[in-house]
Amino acid sequence: MIISITNCKSLKQDYSCTAEEMYSKSYVFRAQKDFFNTTNQKYYILSAKYGLINSWSQLTPYNESVMVEGQTHHKTTHTGNWSKSTQKEWAKKVILQLNRLLSKEWVTEMHFHVTGTYWGPIKKQFQNHPKVVYIKQQMNPPTQQKQYIFSTKKIQNGEDLYDTIDFLSTLVKGEEEFPKLFFHPILSPKGIGPFKTAEVKKLYPELDMGGLHRVSMSRSKQHKGWVIHKELLPFLYQLESGGWRVKRDHPPIKINKQISYKDL
Repeated sequence: MIISITNCKSLKQDYSCTAEEMYSKSYVFRAQKDFFNTTNQKYYILSAKYGLINSWSQLTPYNESVMVEGQTHHKTTHTGNWSKSTQKEWAKKVILQLNRLLSKEWVTEMHFHVTGTYWGPIKKQFQNHPKVVYIKQQMNPPTQQKQYIFSTKKIQNGEDLYDTIDFLSTLVKGEEEFPKLFFHPILSPKGIGPFKTAEVKKLYPELDMGGLHRVSMSRSKQHKGWVIHKELLPFLYQLESGGWRVKRDHPPIKINKQISYKDL
């Protein structure tokens, strides 16, 4: 049986729940989970706080990563606060857990669908293991999500798993993003802003960060009133329900096409 390993995500639920539910707030995790389920693979998760866990493990919310102090992920505003010794202790713990799993006769292969941040501390132990396959992750999260969605479709269409893994592992250049400076029709006219992504998250933690990212990619005009194109501000209006819309007579804005599986 093939076992797949993914890593925990920065987007999490704010309440105690199973690991599967905790990380389901991440659009990348949801796409990975669909791929694992479609290929009938049992999957586990490398958690910065809990080590190697299964999908039904009960978790409480946390904000940790395996990055050492001062290290910043290139796609997030999160800065690592672990010491090198803390990272080594985490690696020692999960290496024991992974080796215990690899020793099971029913485990034929272990596929690591993890970012370099999580692969780095354990790479030397597993990169040459006969049962281990490492699947490189895309640098750009929306591209990563698309690759997993497309790969699920490929499997459903009868394509070979290992050809699909080659597709997943082929790094592609992410689409260019606009500067992540957001404006809001209530705050910005008062002279406040523009706001960086981290500031938006702090002001409105309930926002769907996937929706906000689509705005930064100029794929959506707005998300709950937040825009990347300042010229749209006068054309935004709020519904009684609290939602936001853009008037049809707004200035021309180029919206990037969402790539579909048919476009491959």
